[in-house]
Amino acid sequence: QQYESLGPRRILHRLLAHHQHLLAMRLANFLRLSGMQAVVTHHWGCERIHAAPVSVEDAVLLGELMPKLQACAGVALTEVASEAHRVGRRTLATLLLEHEKIPALQVPLLVRMKEYGLALSKAIGSADAELINLVLLDAKAELPSAEFFEMLLPHPQAQQQLIAYCEARDHSLLEKFFKHHIDMPVEAAAIVITEAYRASGWAERVRGLTQAQQIYTFYQDNMSSRDPVGQQCAFLSRMTDEQLSLLQLQRRLEMETEAYPHPPGAPRPRQGERFRFVDTPLNVTLYRCICYGKFKE
Repeated sequence: QQYESLGPRRILHRLLAHHQHLLAMRLANFLRLSGMQAVVTHHWGCERIHAAPVSVEDAVLLGELMPKLQACAGVALTEVASEAHRVGRRTLATLLLEHEKIPALQVPLLVRMKEYGLALSKAIGSADAELINLVLLDAKAELPSAEFFEMLLPHPQAQQQLIAYCEARDHSLLEKFFKHHIDMPVEAAAIVITEAYRASGWAERVRGLTQAQQIYTFYQDNMSSRDPVGQQCAFLSRMTDEQLSLLQLQRRLEMETEAYPHPPGAPRPRQGERFRFVDTPLNVTLYRCICYGKFKE
């Protein structure tokens, strides 16, 4: 009568509530309830994890769990792994996830467990850009910058995705990334220079160019003179030094001519133009020097 009023599924759930897993599995097999077989096996796995003494090693417990979990189709290993993580068996959770074949299920749990290195390897192995971004964004928020960058070293694909993301949204992180990798001085300096010219103030611009020059010099000092990147840095360092000299001169001319009247014949500044000299090309600077009588400059 109870069976007829409750139905087979409710009966099975009551058996599970009383930890009667063997009886529940026999009933599910007899009634050919394949979906309930997975439910029973999942419940048994979670209960076995809860009941295992602390003295039982994770590898031993894994050996008990996997034959039954794998023998039953439809058991979600990620859910069992999540339960293992919840009760403090982090290693067991990681070992269980090694048997999960679907990266879309595997990677998010590894991220929640903060197993970023393993999660990134699995995401890259899946060739799923969304999974890689999931790992990168979470790891970026949780890890110190140096540790985060070191994690990316063996993974060029992840580095490229991070660079693409930062170019669009986070230039400061990109600058840190390039500075962390001494073998990328040109890229690091390019980011610094770009940020310098986005700044509205002259001082910020000079500071950015000075930082770029320091990056070039640091690389030169730590690499062979025959290194092609070092030679490129030497050239760019000279160009940056010349640009700094031009900015310094333009700033001085700007201050000296601040009170000067507009010279006759010279084109008037366009609407919104802030400077007479700073930020102008060299030929325009020379022309304005002539207009203001600064022939010696």
